[in-house]
Amino acid sequence: MDGFTGIRVGSHSSHYFENDVVESLNKIKSGSTGQQLLQKIADNSTSEKHVTISEVRDGQAPVARPRLTLSQMSRLGNNPTQREFDSMLIRESTGSTCINKRGTASEILWSKNSVEPNVNSSGVPVRGTNPDNAFTVLAHELIHARHYLAGTSKYGGSVTPNASSASTKSGKEELRAVGLGKYKHENTGEPTENSIRGEHGLPLKTRYSLSGNW
Repeated sequence: MDGFTGIRVGSHSSHYFENDVVESLNKIKSGSTGQQLLQKIADNSTSEKHVTISEVRDGQAPVARPRLTLSQMSRLGNNPTQREFDSMLIRESTGSTCINKRGTASEILWSKNSVEPNVNSSGVPVRGTNPDNAFTVLAHELIHARHYLAGTSKYGGSVTPNASSASTKSGKEELRAVGLGKYKHENTGEPTENSIRGEHGLPLKTRYSLSGNW
């Protein structure tokens, strides 16, 4: 996509959706940590390894998912089992080291009417849509996608309304994306949903879950 290296719009998306994506990416890019996030995506992308943003139905929950590249799929051989496929997906999206770099492509499902861009007076996410602030939801998912590209995603354990989810690898992935606790931008220098919210004068999240438990 022009001006956004490593990011594409899904081939079956509407023209209106592409405009929404560009508008939201420009909002993200207008702040310093938003620029930093988009640059990290560009730095970790290749001709095969990129982020595709696809349109979802209004009111659906947004999500970022890892996707194997064609060359990674070819290494699986013919007719891989689901277990073999899942194992490679987890290994490639989470297994980067200083010596052995990994990473996958990523697909983000999103729309301007994605749920949960708002927070209450206590910083807890609330149900509902807000097209004006939906770019913060896209930023959150782009942070996940950036880690898939780099092979530095955290995966394992469940993500539920219970506070115990904060200690699972998948829970920590969500805390890192929001920028809570030790993952605050002030502590890491890394772009977070909260750092991007702050650049646009929006209230920060104090919790990831709608339950307010974590």
